[in-house]
Amino acid sequence: MKKIRLLHLSDIHFRPAGKIGHDPDYALREEVRLDIAGLVEKRGALDAILVTGDIAFSGAKSEYEEAEKWLDAIAEAGGCGREMVYVCPGNHDIDRDYILKNSPVRDMHRSIRGEANNEERERQLLIRLGEDTARELIFKPLTEYNEFAARYNCAFFADNRYAWDSEDLILNDGSVLRIRGLNSALLSGPGDTKGSLFLGTRACTIMRRPGVEYLTICHHPPSWLLDGTEAEGLLQARAKIMLFGHEHNQRVAFARDHATLYAGAVNPARDEAPWKPGYNVIEVWVEGEGAKRQLHVEVVAREWQENPIQFRNHEDKGNRPTHTDHFELDPWTPPKSSEVPVTQVPSGSVESSAAKFEAVPSMRRIVNEFFRLSISRKSAIAGALDLLEESERGLPEVQRFTRALERAREGGKLAQLWQMTNEKRS
Repeated sequence: MKKIRLLHLSDIHFRPAGKIGHDPDYALREEVRLDIAGLVEKRGALDAILVTGDIAFSGAKSEYEEAEKWLDAIAEAGGCGREMVYVCPGNHDIDRDYILKNSPVRDMHRSIRGEANNEERERQLLIRLGEDTARELIFKPLTEYNEFAARYNCAFFADNRYAWDSEDLILNDGSVLRIRGLNSALLSGPGDTKGSLFLGTRACTIMRRPGVEYLTICHHPPSWLLDGTEAEGLLQARAKIMLFGHEHNQRVAFARDHATLYAGAVNPARDEAPWKPGYNVIEVWVEGEGAKRQLHVEVVAREWQENPIQFRNHEDKGNRPTHTDHFELDPWTPPKSSEVPVTQVPSGSVESSAAKFEAVPSMRRIVNEFFRLSISRKSAIAGALDLLEESERGLPEVQRFTRALERAREGGKLAQLWQMTNEKRS
């Protein structure tokens, strides 16, 4: 039976390496990589890597450059494409220095948080996201994070990327597991306290769709949110699996209809007690059919031990090596092949022009490789294919290029863009 196999990492906290002696954080991350490679050899290759925030330590560009290299190595060890990484931001992915130097940002945060109820908080946040100057101030601290996350198609903007849904991961019965990325760090700053952050109903409301199950990734657990009770209720109503980071306290909680995983930090502060780096591997599959379907979830929770130094399983009750449970699913029957609509291929589309170019990979891989190019190279490609709009000149570069890629897909230019991306990288 084909299982979807996911790696759950969190709180990696990349920071500049020291110049004297060996970097203990680098050594620890190498132990993580080796342990993942060992698990993959025993259980099978990964389908995706999910990172629930605090990738960087201070939101600096150099930290994300190191993160990219390490995640590439993790993808290779996991046997999956380096584009199959999904990320969301944490409080350490915010440029706090920018917030400290700009009182209008602090004032906006304080004003929105200080509203009388969650409905008014969301209304005031949306008003500001609709104003050019206010929107720029809110998203500016996420600049380096968004530059990094864009290659994984996980950047956050004020439009339809306020929260994002992934491409579909296909379960063994043909149904779908879809990832929803949430941004609990949008109003994060130096003054964060438990219960002071905010998500909003637009991020947490998930539409019910036949044959589609959701997994959500978010850095802060609900207890850190002003709207935590409401957000938790909305997520639990639709998501079968919820992943959180931030608290560095690894645990797995199964309820009647869902599983919640709170991550251990890959790289916790050395003065934390107890100091226990950790991560999770999650396997998901469906058993039964029609009206008798169950979603099965098995979690291999790995934690560090000091004597002897190695990773081991964080055991469940009864010394069971993994955490397992299953949940009832809504009735669903795969459509017959004759019922699947035939996609019409417009003139000039990718399919009709692909013969002229190298075979076109998935959109996710194209996005990943394109965003690894320099800004000048991305601009040259997007300009040559007429994918940039003059009216969008004031948008952040990441958002402009994201829209350009969507135009390439809609306009049947992906094959050309892919060929030019490969030429620019060679």
